[in-house]
This record gives sequence, C-alpha cells and structure tokens, in this order.
Amino acid sequence: MKWLEMIKFRTSGQNLENMVDKFIKPLTKDYEGAGLISMQVYSHATLNTDLSIHLYWDTVNVSQQKTLLSSCLINVLEEFGLIHYTIWIAQKFNFESIKQGDLKNG
Repeated sequence: MKWLEMIKFRTSGQNLENMVDKFIKPLTKDYEGAGLISMQVYSHATLNTDLSIHLYWDTVNVSQQKTLLSSCLINVLEEFGLIHYTIWIAQKFNFESIKQGDLKNG
C-alpha cells in the first residue's frame, strides 16, 4: 500500500538549505529498502521560513503512528520551529485516464 508522511516545518531566521544538508539528508541514509520509496523536500513559494518534507512509503500496512524516520526528523527539527505532521493514503486515481477522456463527465 502506498502512503505518505508529511512534515510541515516553520522556522524563523534559520537557513533552511543548511538544515536540509545538516539534518534531513543524513537521517534518510539508513532507510533504503525499508519501504521508503522516496523523499522530497519542498520550500514554500513565497515564505522562506517553511519546508514540507514528504516521505513516500510502499508497505503492506499503513503506519498508524509516526515511523522511526519521521519521529527522528521531528525530534531534530522541533528544536528550531513549529511542526505539523500528517499521514496520507494514496487513492487509486490516474491523471492520465482523465487526459485521455476515460472518465465520464458528471
């Protein structure tokens, strides 16, 4: 099952690029092969204080609690700012089928 952990992080006055290199990248090295498909870090388009960290998983079951990786990330980052955490489950939806007209209109 594919699912996503999303960690939104807001800081004040910190260099977010340095935080990614110093804290986020090193923590992910040990999770290859543990169901972690990929990780993407986004910065807010207009606020240079906000990051959104997306951990994409493919496992038999969806975790009902934070994974060890997200817990470690949160523990490191919460010292520097505010954290908001959520889990999302992928739905069966194919954008390509919409573009090809496979879905019926209303």
